[in-house]
Order: sequence, then C-alpha cells, then structure tokens
Amino acid sequence: MSDLHPRALPRPNPFASDPTTSDSMIEKAYNTCLELEAKHEQVVKAFDVRLPTLICARFLGYMLLEAPTQGGRAELAWEIDRCASENCTELQELAQLYSDHLLRVFPRTMGPTRNSTPTTAQSHPSESAPPLDFHRDRVAKSSRSSSPPTTHADAKEQALIRDNHRCVVCRKVDITSKKKGLTTNQPNEFLTKTHLAHIFDRSTDLNEDLHDNSKSTYAASAHAILFRFGQISSLEELNGPGIHRLQNAMTIDAVMHELFADLTIWFERNGDDPPHHYRLAASDEGVIAGFSRNIVFTTPDEERLPLPDPRYLALHAACARVAHLSGAGEYIDEVLRDLETTGVLAPHGSSDVLYHALVRRTDIDAF
Repeated sequence: MSDLHPRALPRPNPFASDPTTSDSMIEKAYNTCLELEAKHEQVVKAFDVRLPTLICARFLGYMLLEAPTQGGRAELAWEIDRCASENCTELQELAQLYSDHLLRVFPRTMGPTRNSTPTTAQSHPSESAPPLDFHRDRVAKSSRSSSPPTTHADAKEQALIRDNHRCVVCRKVDITSKKKGLTTNQPNEFLTKTHLAHIFDRSTDLNEDLHDNSKSTYAASAHAILFRFGQISSLEELNGPGIHRLQNAMTIDAVMHELFADLTIWFERNGDDPPHHYRLAASDEGVIAGFSRNIVFTTPDEERLPLPDPRYLALHAACARVAHLSGAGEYIDEVLRDLETTGVLAPHGSSDVLYHALVRRTDIDAF
C-alpha cells in the first residue's frame, strides 16, 4: 500500500458497470461529484461552508467509494441526488454536514477527556501497591462477570484482560500490569504504557442527552449520520455508558493510540479474511515501518469479553481513507481548534433542510 495523499476522484465512473448497483442512483450520484470536481473553480462557494469546493466534491465522491456497506452507499447517493442543483450550494452543505458530524465521532484526545470527571489519584504501582493476590483475584472476578463495562475504568480493566495485557498493534506488554503481577513479559517482549482506545469517542455528542434542547440537534444529526452511512444503530449501542462497551474499545500503546485517534492508522479487512483478522494500514508507510501488518484480535471469552465490532472498525477505516484521499484531513484539525477555543462547533453546513431530512428519515426524535 502506498502513502495516501489528496488525489482526484477515479475516472471513469467505477459504478457504471458495477453489477451490485440495483439502479442508477449510485452511478448518477458519483457523476454529480465528478461534475462538481471538474467545475469547482466556477462554482460560488456556499455561505458558511469552510470546506473548499474541490474538497467538497472529493469528500462526497470518496465517501461513495469507501462506504463500508452497500446500504450506506445507497443512502448517501440518495442524499447527493436530492441536493444536486445548478448552483451546487446544497452539495457543499451536505459535504460540510457529513465532515462536521461523521469525522468528529472519532477520538481526538488522549486519556480522560476534558469533560470527564477526574478519577481518584492513584499511587505509583511501586508505592503502597496492594498485594499481588488482590490484583489476581480482581482479574479473575472481572473475567467471570457478564456485566458490560459502564465506566472508563471498568472498560480499561476488562480490555486489558481480553487483550492479554498487551497492545493489539505492537504486542508490547503493559508495564503497569506487569508491576501489579497481572502478567509477565518474555525476554524478547518489550514493555510500554498502554491506553484504552475508544473507536468512537466518549466525549462527542453521541453521549449527549437528546432531551437537552441546546445539544439535541447536533446529537440527533450525529446519530442519524452513523445510522445512515455506517448502518450502525448508535443510539441503542453507543449512547451514554454504552460508549464503554468492549466492542468499542481496545488496548493500545500510547503512541499508537494517538495515531489511531488522528486517523493516521486504521484496520482494514477484505471480505475473504477470517473473522477478526485485519491488516494494519496508515496514511504514511513510515508510521508503521517495522510493525507486523497482520493484526488478529483474540479473546479468552467471546461472550463476556467481546472483540472490537467489525462494523465500527470498518467505518473508522473508511473515514480515515476519505479524510486523506479527499484532502479534508487538515480541515478536521481546524474543527478541533474551534472546539477547543469556543467549546462548540461552528454552525457550518447545518442547513435546516438537510438536518430534518437526515433526522426524519432515521426516525430519531430530537426533542
């Protein structure tokens, strides 16, 4: 795999001869993106849309190409066709809407988020650490529990057990787990500090109360887009404490966590790959040089300690590829700077018409 850089949409239309396309909607939608790309310099930029028109065209086009499911691709094609017009204003707003909501649901911070409640300070493992038997008993009890985690701490503990106290990417041993006597490292195994990595971020509007009018519009849109494009019922699966479910978490090296959160690395799989077998991919090959590209997620108990959900990882991979191929990656950082500065997302691309189309078609009640 070569490095991923912004590039023109593939031509000719790859959906023109796709036997899986039941009608011409997807082909027509992709043609709309090609046309917008070709004439982007002549198109008047829509008001309150920060994405350059060229990136709008490529963002929507690559979303069609990289959609993780055929259903999600068809839904997006319907929206593109509905927004197509002579002045291309609604197409630009659609690209802005999707980039603001879809790309934001992935984690962008390390450790506890700025909005989370600080955990009680803990002493260094070498200072006043409980007896090793205490930790072993706690692990045994956790592994027997059938209750899904509802807090960051519970999810981290269960993920460490499931992932054998090792980073799922580099296989380095969690140094804290070793100090607590929960695992040992072989002479050829390195130690590292690991984090609990959420696939979908616990600090985003997926966790907001839909009955809070000040936040419900954005939250409903985020859930609607995940349902439409990713075919993921996030309102049932990820809302509230559901964000900590093990299907949305993994143990990962601290540096790898930052790269995963920034959509710099991701996990890909083909349809013929065995379940939970992936290939490590990156926007720059140098980032993963020296690492095994074959990643296999395993668990000692599939029922009590479930593996990361393939749908979540597929959507993460699709969004990573779209961000890099379309050139929208720098825009993601701009959005985050706005969030850090103002605490809210600027209302770009929040067309009432598009919002209500998304929410009403998904049957999400915002109020």
